[in-house]
Amino acid sequence: MILRELRITNFRQITGTYTIRFAPPGDHSVTLILGENGSGKTTFLNACLWCLYGRKDFENPGEIISHKAVEATPVGQEVKSNVRLILESGGQTYTIERSAGLCKLQDGRLDDADTEKLNVDVTDEKGVTRSINDRDPHQEIGLLLPEELAGFFFFRGEDLEELVAQAGSDKLKGAVETFVDLLVLDRSIAHLVDVERNLERDLKEVSSGDAKRLTEEVEELQSDMDSLSAKIAEERQQEKKILQLVEEVEDRLAEIEEVRPLVEKRRELDQKLGYLVERIKEKRGELADRISADGYLHLRSDVLSVGVKLASEARKSGEIPAKIKPQFVDDLLGIGVCICGKSIDEEARRSLAEWRNTSALGALETAITHLGGEIAHLQRRKDMFRDDFDQRRIEISELESALEITEAERSRVEGELRGRDFRQESARDLQAAKNRHDSELHEVRLRISRAEDKLAQQEETLEQRRTERDRCAKDQEKESRISRQIQAATNVRKGLQKLRTGWVALVQENLDHELQLKWDEIAQLPRRVQFDSDFRLSIKELGGDNQWRPSASSSANKRALALAFVTSLIKLADQAQGSRDGKRFLFAGGQYPLVMDAPFATMDSFKRTVPVGLRRTVPQIVLVTNYDQWQGEVEDALGIAVGSAYVLTLHTPKETGETINFRGIPVEYVAAEPDTVFDWSELKEIMP
Repeated sequence: MILRELRITNFRQITGTYTIRFAPPGDHSVTLILGENGSGKTTFLNACLWCLYGRKDFENPGEIISHKAVEATPVGQEVKSNVRLILESGGQTYTIERSAGLCKLQDGRLDDADTEKLNVDVTDEKGVTRSINDRDPHQEIGLLLPEELAGFFFFRGEDLEELVAQAGSDKLKGAVETFVDLLVLDRSIAHLVDVERNLERDLKEVSSGDAKRLTEEVEELQSDMDSLSAKIAEERQQEKKILQLVEEVEDRLAEIEEVRPLVEKRRELDQKLGYLVERIKEKRGELADRISADGYLHLRSDVLSVGVKLASEARKSGEIPAKIKPQFVDDLLGIGVCICGKSIDEEARRSLAEWRNTSALGALETAITHLGGEIAHLQRRKDMFRDDFDQRRIEISELESALEITEAERSRVEGELRGRDFRQESARDLQAAKNRHDSELHEVRLRISRAEDKLAQQEETLEQRRTERDRCAKDQEKESRISRQIQAATNVRKGLQKLRTGWVALVQENLDHELQLKWDEIAQLPRRVQFDSDFRLSIKELGGDNQWRPSASSSANKRALALAFVTSLIKLADQAQGSRDGKRFLFAGGQYPLVMDAPFATMDSFKRTVPVGLRRTVPQIVLVTNYDQWQGEVEDALGIAVGSAYVLTLHTPKETGETINFRGIPVEYVAAEPDTVFDWSELKEIMP
């Protein structure tokens, strides 16, 4: 989905009709839009999202049409707002246009009629244009870019930090699930759940006695489990909200000079605690695997020694090596003559045959010979296991000691924050809020843990009741048939759920791998970045002990990490198109741009590397920023790649305006307009 052109008319802050022609992919793939704060930089971003999805997630969403345009329109006439976006995807050109027109009333207000219209036309490679409004145009736009993914390609700088926050995991998980195209799979799973419930009702009607009773218990258990699952989902959402509040309070506390050292220390200790808990879990897992493989050799230390001891005793007593070999006796019986020359009569033959059938010393000797080598190998494994076991237990013990010390230090810092009488009232209020949120978080997590334990018990009980019910119903033809149908539907549903989980995990692992590559490419800083199975982004740096530890939770780190993730999504989208040619999926994939509003603010440590990295990895960039943030390192990094440039000139009732210098040309940046009632902006091309 490569952007070609945007025409915008009277949308919010922007008054008039203007056209932006985006720089295409290539050596000059950057479109630059400069604007003072308040000039409508975010308005440009909102115009794109409103055009595509009708989205109005901005302040005063009912005020789409420019105030200045309304002011200039006579009473009784219609005033319109319109955004048209032209883009290319899969060899076709899409023209997407959304408009809203309202009549100006006598008192200056606009009527509240819903007049929004969406029109989508498609032009194929031969130049033939057709309208798709006879179908669902929203679905066609969703094939190009699902709304769930739009926030990863059209975003404000502050949105980047939200992706790295605890509460951002839902958005990241949603992105992964959108790439997997789970719509059909989810519908199938939901359908099978309905099939199971309908069959349960059918079974209840035809069953009797214990089978009927057990079916009623199954029905009641399913209802309880549905309620409990819904409750857990609600608690999870509440947990995310509290985590977001905690992070916000932490950030605000860190802004207070008196409190900052303690807050930063607490954050550092929290990160260290997370690292230690992760390492202990990892080491315990390794130890469990080791015990599973060779633990029996250590737990039964006599297993190897018993055989060796018995063989040694047999040798001492002369039982082995055997004085007479079974093969020797077989030969005598075969020829019927003893080695002394005497014929073997029937009585001697019976005695020899009886001895031959009962004696196993020869076979035992052979087995012991083979066993000796195996015992030596197992003994070496036992010795290695003992050494490994002791070493891993020492490592775990050291980590647990470090965890205990860190927890104590964290408790001390927390106690100081809780008990210290800060001179600033804001610090006391924030710390009190932090304490409240911590208590709320503890209570929510406790409720979640208890609910999940109860749900697991109910699932186990449900399986037991169904097994009992199936046993009771096996002798009744109708009951047995429906019971088998229920089991079949359940097995298929569980299989699809496992398939769903597996697909999501594959995409998550792919993104995790790609994330590190993109980080190295755009950030160029030695860090280990991760997109884990819980759909959370993290960044670690190498500590003095040569161990990877969580990096500082700075705005710069968060934004750089989020941009690395977004570029990983762009790579995955490109791969998705190659695997889906000629197929109609929920998401078509392909090339995608980055449309960014002030992404490099607060990124001082990355302003030289990240823009260069983005220029090399992203096919098309639209950068909306103010002049101050553009000047310097960002301009040095991206200036060479700018293919088109515009300025949002802010008209405001100030006494003096402002002019900027763009490549040696003076450009009006802020226009002083004392007679204007509302701030408004116009768009000017400053680089053809």
